[in-house]
Amino acid sequence: RRGTASFGCAHHAQNLGPGPWTLLHFILWYARTKSGIVAPIPVDGQFSKFTLMTMSFETRKLTLKCASVSDIVVVWNKGVPPNPATDYNSPIPVRIRVEEKNSLNNRFRPDPEITNRAVLMLDDDILMPCSDIERGFATWRQAPERITGYYSRILEGDPPQYNCTQCEKHTYDSGVYNVVLTGAAFMDHQMAFELYSSDHNKKGREIVDEAFNCEDLLLNYIMAEKLKSAQHAQYVRPTMRLDVGKLTLQQLSKAGSNFGSVRHKCVEDFAEMFGNPLLNRSYPLNWDGLGPPWCGPPWLGCAFI
Repeated sequence: RRGTASFGCAHHAQNLGPGPWTLLHFILWYARTKSGIVAPIPVDGQFSKFTLMTMSFETRKLTLKCASVSDIVVVWNKGVPPNPATDYNSPIPVRIRVEEKNSLNNRFRPDPEITNRAVLMLDDDILMPCSDIERGFATWRQAPERITGYYSRILEGDPPQYNCTQCEKHTYDSGVYNVVLTGAAFMDHQMAFELYSSDHNKKGREIVDEAFNCEDLLLNYIMAEKLKSAQHAQYVRPTMRLDVGKLTLQQLSKAGSNFGSVRHKCVEDFAEMFGNPLLNRSYPLNWDGLGPPWCGPPWLGCAFI
């Protein structure tokens, strides 16, 4: 059985035209054929399950078939919600959580209906094979207090800097990181969501709402402050990772040409709020014997293929 963790953008096919849509189909096919036979990975002789959570504004076709996924929660921020029975092609139970307010903070709102400790946050325009998902889940289970994911960043200086044109490439060139973005990341939802939604973090959530951005950065600051000198983030090098949104121009929290400056302002505010817990804190990038990815122009980013 082949497995791929993905959210195909079938809903937008009429807007893409034959060229991009054909390319998108090829990419999806390529990722699935490279996935191989995937089995869950035991940790200390035990298997476990996780809940996949994604935030969406429009109906996407779910094609996730990874062995350790028990259920999917779609955080529905805006518009008429879909019907899980008819609008999603998923062999795994799907629950639509309709939000009252269109806010990125809803990603980390406590949800008592989630029964697993582990939640995988996965943006609906990111495509990865189940082998990488299972490997990341096993890595997280060895240190569940960490944000464990597939996108790393390095924030340096006091105040920290986030005004780079190719932040991902800069991180890989530096060889170290101190942030893992939550577009594709595992976390202990009970710990992370409660901290994020606490009164202590009210100002941070207000900054996120004002910018409509930066919730992933805020969670890193919260966890770094909570864990003090202990490692708060863990990077996992994917064998394959495709950001379909960069090809279809569908990115949930991208703020246009001022994306970098918005996030730069966020990290300055967060560093002031939390006392800059990322200062002088970095972790070496582990390439798992695969080496760093190829990085293209800023609009394309870095490719894991």
